[in-house]
This record gives sequence, C-alpha cells and structure tokens, in this order.
Amino acid sequence: MKVCFFSRSAYPLFNPACSAVFGGAEVDLYLIARELAKDETYDVSFVVGDFGQAPEERWEGVRVVKSYRFDQQKVFQMATLVRTLAGQRTDVYVQEAASGGTGVIAGMCRAMGRGFVYRTASDIEVDGTFVAKNRLEGRLFEYGLRHATVVAQNEAHQTQLRERYGVGSTVIRNATSIPHLESVERRNVLWVGRSETLKQPDVFLDLVARFPDRRFVMICPPANFHSVDRDALKARAGRLPNLQLFDSVPFSIIDAYFRHAYAFVNTSIYEGFPNTFVQAMKFGVPIHSLNVNPDSFLTREGCGACAEGDVHRLGDGLAQLFDEPAVWSSQSERAYATALANHDMRTAIEAYKQVFHQALRR
Repeated sequence: MKVCFFSRSAYPLFNPACSAVFGGAEVDLYLIARELAKDETYDVSFVVGDFGQAPEERWEGVRVVKSYRFDQQKVFQMATLVRTLAGQRTDVYVQEAASGGTGVIAGMCRAMGRGFVYRTASDIEVDGTFVAKNRLEGRLFEYGLRHATVVAQNEAHQTQLRERYGVGSTVIRNATSIPHLESVERRNVLWVGRSETLKQPDVFLDLVARFPDRRFVMICPPANFHSVDRDALKARAGRLPNLQLFDSVPFSIIDAYFRHAYAFVNTSIYEGFPNTFVQAMKFGVPIHSLNVNPDSFLTREGCGACAEGDVHRLGDGLAQLFDEPAVWSSQSERAYATALANHDMRTAIEAYKQVFHQALRR
C-alpha cells in the first residue's frame, strides 16, 4: 500500500539542519510515517512545504517531497499542493490539524477514488470553534471532516465529532517508541511550547518566581501566529536566575531534556493531546497541567495533576512534588506505566494500518 502524509511544516523533523518551527501535529505525522516506513509492504511519502530543499529527498525510509512556498497566495498554495499530492499517486492520503486544506485534499481524494485519513489535533477542531471563527476555511474543513476516515486523539474528541458533526472515528492515542526506564538525575522542572498566547508562557514564569530555590528549563521557539511579546518574555526570563531559556532545541536531542526532568508543566488554555505529555511519560516524568487533561487521564491514571485553571493550585501541586518524595515516585511510576499501556508506537501503528485499509475501502 502507498501512503502519503501531508504537513507543510514537518520538514525540520526530517532534516535537523532546518531550524524552522514545527508543532505537535507535525511530530504526530512524522513519527507515524517513520514507523510505517519500517514495514516494507508500505511505500511511504511525505509532502512538506518549500524550505529551499531539493524537490525530493529520502529520510529514514520516507520519501520527502517539496510542495508550495509559504509566501505564495493561498489559491496558488492550494493549486501547488493538489498538483504535488496527486503526483504521488498513492492509495491513502493522511493529514492532521484543521485548515481549508483538509477540504481541498478530501475533494481531491474523492475525485481520484483515493482514501483520505484525517487525525484530530486540537479541541477547537471538534468543539466548533475553528468552523465558527474561520468562515471559508471552516466550511472547507467541515467538508473534509465529513468525507474522511477520522482518527481521534482521545475519547472526548470522538464524542464531540459524533455529536456535533455526526462523524464516526477511531481513537488512536499519540504514540512514540517507549525506552526502558533508567534511574537518572532529575534536575529541572520543564516547560516546552511555542510562544503562542494560548500556551501562556508567562504563567510558567510565575511558577519560576515562586520557587527561587528550584531549577527550571523553558524551551520556547517562536510562534508563527498569535505570539506573545518575545522581547518582554526574554527580558523577564533574564531576571530569573533559576531559569534557563532556550529559543529552540532540535527534536533529535530534546529527549535528553525530558529524561532529566523532575516534572513537566503545561500552562495552555487548551490543546488536543500534547505530544509533550507522551514525551514526559515515556521517561517517567510527572505532568502538572493548568487546564489540559484529556479524558481526565492525569487524575484517573495518577500520573500527574490538573489545576482546573487555578494557577495557585498548579504551584501547590509542584510544591507537593518537591516536599513529598513518595508522591513524586508514585506519579513517576504511573506516568511510565501509562505510556507503556497507551502510547507505544508498536501497538499504535497496527491500528493505523487498519485505518488505512478502512479508508481505502471507503
């Protein structure tokens, strides 16, 4: 079977020499494509944007194909995208993260008699927010959703897809390779995310200031849209001696920061299921979240805590981790166990193969 993935900003995941910004949706598809390519019965391609690279390259068994430039007008971007995707002549196309392109790709697949798989990336895709805020793109996205074989990140997404759009879906949780858990020095409280307003990096700085005797690390690449004032963020971070701030860390080495983290903090207003949660759990790192708690798994599985939007409560949770080693040990053990049980790529890829065949039959 030939499977083609599309994510315009995923190229730096294949080529670490490219320093462009990417997000969780790109990581999702990159990890799935890379794992699928290990199976010789699948021919895997991945269409990305134009970062000045060669028209076609091969990375980790995946054929990576260049598409449109980011400075092109939307109509020309879509024309280039359809031409590039159609040129791959694959059986199934896969895309993640809401956009007008979801509908364009779905329409192309219907016209060509190909399968189309869409994977949810954020709560705003399933609760109606994206459709309501983006008139034309929202209509195109909704069309694409209704004509796709849909993979949901969690049960809450699955329920909302069914109730709001009448769309059925298969739940496949974010997945990665799970290493053997080793005993290592736990040095810092970690935060990772783009400098988008919805991720509220300033809330993490409040926590850093609350615990001057603890060490913190913040990995905060620039945001393409809706960015906080980075100059102000850096200036404030510079006044906190217990904080290390990094503009970016290559994906190929970011595991080292999670491996040595004492805790991982998420301060976003909303997410889908953050890949950073999986990256933390696979190294037994407790997760403490301000708002994001998909399917209430943090509390249900005991691998962290959710402050339900209360910043002071978020800090209290960290204080308990610092003061009570038994609490840290319990959350660490549960985090790793949850990763093994629910987020192992070896299991997930078999589920994806079934979805791809389902999409082709559809």
